[in-house]
Amino acid sequence: MFKRMLKSVLALLSCVAVMHGTAGAQDAYPTRKPITLVSPYPAGGASDALTRLLGTSMSKTLGQVVTVQNQTGAGGTIGSRLVANAPADGYTLLLHHFAMATGPFLYKDLQFDPLKSFEHVGLFAETSFVLVGGKHFAPNNMKEVVDYIKLNKEKVTFATGGVGSGGHLFGIILEQLVGNKFTSVHYRGAAPAMVDVLGGRVDLLCDSPGPVKPHLQTGALKSYAVTGPNRLAGLSTIPTVSEARYKELTMSLWYGLYAPKGTPRPVVDRISQALQVAMRDPAIAAQLEKIDTALLPADQGTPEALYKRLAAEIVMWGPVITKAGVVPE
Repeated sequence: MFKRMLKSVLALLSCVAVMHGTAGAQDAYPTRKPITLVSPYPAGGASDALTRLLGTSMSKTLGQVVTVQNQTGAGGTIGSRLVANAPADGYTLLLHHFAMATGPFLYKDLQFDPLKSFEHVGLFAETSFVLVGGKHFAPNNMKEVVDYIKLNKEKVTFATGGVGSGGHLFGIILEQLVGNKFTSVHYRGAAPAMVDVLGGRVDLLCDSPGPVKPHLQTGALKSYAVTGPNRLAGLSTIPTVSEARYKELTMSLWYGLYAPKGTPRPVVDRISQALQVAMRDPAIAAQLEKIDTALLPADQGTPEALYKRLAAEIVMWGPVITKAGVVPE
């Protein structure tokens, strides 16, 4: 009798083990729930567009719904903080641009460390800013802009979309290259800055390609250079700052994908693989070309590539921002 009971118990334990193993296999990432992909910028902008393209692609590759959540504020730091504090299970992700590297020097109460608070999934895409001037502004090329600033100093006005914005940071490295200061005019967003440049009230503006392109096409603005390492497909006649012999001014708006620190490496690798599928997709490349953004090579869609790029840009931007004494409003 005892032997029969023992055999029954052992058989039952064996069934439980098999069932547990099956459940574990069924629970393999990502099967439990939808994935949230956070964009730390408003809906309708370029960052939001990139996030939604990536989310759609990852949803197909991973076989799980990917929903985009716009969590805006404080130059992208609020959305980043949300993801840094999320459960480390791969179901909350962040797509953020180069401001991840500048944030530590702009915000005292950041509450996360870009290098230590995340698992770095991979790089995704890259674009440039465009330096433009109003029709009233005398210089016609980048060299003339530099020479004009050297001669006129504070008389030159430079519009930005806000303290610590990408355009403002370009203005800082331009000042440091020239060796003297012009007058920065800060606005609450790039749109009102553009209005005053178009109206001849401010001389220069460094902004994303989308907002400046229509005004360049009509001749309402002058173009001087794109800030990234390569020319933009939709603005191919505009030279890079490097081509204009000012390599020191090179900066780009690159995007990386992040997960909360502690996310298991197999999960990070699975997400990275899905990211690389998107980076090889010609349809996504064509969509991004419409907003003058290019996919990076798929071999950059790895944790190691993103960590290396982020660490290098933190080293680069730290002294620049600290020397300028930039404090966001």
